Amino acid sequence: MYFARSARPDQIADYHQSGRNALRAERFRKIIREEFVRMYEENDVLDQVLERAREDMGENAKGLPNKPPDGGRLDIEEVLGAEYAFA
Repeated sequence: MYFARSARPDQIADYHQSGRNALRAERFRKIIREEFVRMYEENDVLDQVLERAREDMGENAKGLPNKPPDGGRLDIEEVLGAEYAFA
C-alpha cells in the first residue's frame, strides 16, 4: 500500500475491520487521497496497464496499440478536495 508510509498499518486495519477509530477518519481520508494523487503523478498508469497486458497476453497481444491513449484534461489534484472520492 502506498499510504503505509504515512499511517501505521494497525490504524488502517482498525478502519477496515471495526470503524472504531472514527476520530481519525479525516486523517485517513486525507492520506488516502494524497497517496492516490501521488500514485498517478509519479506513474504512467495507462502505460503500465498496456505493458502488463502485453506480458499477460503473449502472442495474443499483437492487436494491442503501440502506446496508450493520450491523457485527458483531468486535474488529478481535484481528488484532494473531493468529498466522496472513496465513499
